[in-house]
Amino acid sequence: MGKEKRGLIRNFVDVDHADGEELISRLDLLQSLDFFQNYKRESFERMGAGPGKHLADIGCGPGDDVRKLADLVGETGSVVGFDVSESMVEEAKARHAEASLPISFKQSPAHNLACPDQSFDGVRSDRLYLYLDHPLAALAEAKRVVKPGGRVVVVEPDLEGVWFDNSLCSTTRKMIHALSDSVPNGRVGCQLYRLFRDVGLENIRLDLCPWVTADWALFDKIFHFRGIAEAAIAEGELTEAESDQWFGEMEERKRADRILGGLTLFLVVGQKPQ
Repeated sequence: MGKEKRGLIRNFVDVDHADGEELISRLDLLQSLDFFQNYKRESFERMGAGPGKHLADIGCGPGDDVRKLADLVGETGSVVGFDVSESMVEEAKARHAEASLPISFKQSPAHNLACPDQSFDGVRSDRLYLYLDHPLAALAEAKRVVKPGGRVVVVEPDLEGVWFDNSLCSTTRKMIHALSDSVPNGRVGCQLYRLFRDVGLENIRLDLCPWVTADWALFDKIFHFRGIAEAAIAEGELTEAESDQWFGEMEERKRADRILGGLTLFLVVGQKPQ
């Protein structure tokens, strides 16, 4: 039996069997950050969002990006949000029930979307593929549902590229590796260019979106490092002494205002051949 995967924001691998309210609160936290708002706007532009367009957000969570896209497509367009999680789809429907916008939400896995071929002018996924066992199948499905000439946009991190300033280099490397290993595809960000080529998308463009923070409480809330350390200890990849020393230094740096960390997101867009 393989190792149990403990998701980096508790466990987005299987949302319906996790603490849904906590996961949604963490998504809301990310939505509130300027960095996330900025790259999301960039992804909307790259997928060609505009008046009259028919778009899809695959892995839509509570649907906030679907609503933003609906504002861009207007009354003559439409936006569909897909999510495998029943609880996320229910939250999205409840959260946006009062919106008089052309939006809908469907419970559907990314590799088997409940819609016909060539349904959309553009589709996007944002921090979804790192939780999937078969990201290539999800990307092929995104290509299937987009119209010829339409765009597919995917935004993902490479979790091995997360970094922070800490003098305990060996333990830090173990923590980063454990973080990346906490989900099925922690390195999928750096694989996206190859995957886009593998499914036959054209005119591929890749941009790097770096995020830096000196707020350890925020960084820790996003990644839940205690949970990552507990899993690594249970799997024999980290000792309790190493964990205690590492978190002790991070707390000292926090008190001294000497914290710095960050990550990079890969924003990739490709076009379905005409």
